Amino acid sequence: TFMAVHRCVLAARSNVFSAVMSGHISRLDPDTQKELLTPPKDDKCVITIGRTDPETMKRVIIFLYTAKCDLNERNAYNLLDAACRYDIRSLKAYTTQFLINHINTNNVLTLIESAYKYNNTLLKQRCTDYFVDNGKAIIDVSESWKQIHMTSEDFMGLGHILKAIVQRFQKTV
Repeated sequence: TFMAVHRCVLAARSNVFSAVMSGHISRLDPDTQKELLTPPKDDKCVITIGRTDPETMKRVIIFLYTAKCDLNERNAYNLLDAACRYDIRSLKAYTTQFLINHINTNNVLTLIESAYKYNNTLLKQRCTDYFVDNGKAIIDVSESWKQIHMTSEDFMGLGHILKAIVQRFQKTV
């Protein structure tokens, strides 16, 4: 899918695209460099995006121009991923706020996983607070526990949650 976008819009809203446009792609991490193939084509900068699906990229571009886009629980994770991958801070904040407003017992563990994956401090804190306040209901939803993939980062997240539970318990005693 081809999408025409003004260079100045990309560069102004995304540090990653700014590096590509200014010829400083070497400043990006190697994985991002590999992902963003930039073969010159007829005096135009063409960026080939491999890891973001076209529908998500369309929403990203709409956001770059308007500072808003259609968010729902199905696309918010993909938009957060794109915001972090392309370093679009305003989109990261926008999707984070949406996700915070939609935390529930069915998605809190997935959100915690995303918060640690993207080092999203605000989302970590809100998910931890939600978990502390609703732990029994979350544990009762056993499918959530089966879906989480425990990595070392997840154990750190779990440790953060347990620490918050202990602190909250100490305040009430």
